[in-house]
Amino acid sequence: MDVFLQEYSADEAIARYTSRTAGHGISYLLENDYAEVYLSAIRDFLKTSPGKSLRLLEYGCGGGMNIITLLALLERKGRSVELAIGTDF
Repeated sequence: MDVFLQEYSADEAIARYTSRTAGHGISYLLENDYAEVYLSAIRDFLKTSPGKSLRLLEYGCGGGMNIITLLALLERKGRSVELAIGTDF
């Protein structure tokens, strides 16, 4: 197996990239600073109607902290998400 793929598929490596182990700092950033960036990107650049369901795809998501946080944020804001996919090694 490729050493790089082996590293990023090991249980210990995956645990390093999840919100439980990343610490309070990244959780705070995702919930506060990044939240406004995400919402403004959806509002200003996607030009979708508020009633239309979104489809999300995140490349290089690690343990999925960003996409999971974004899903919760959109739910709190009343935005529907039809499909959300995160992919990484």
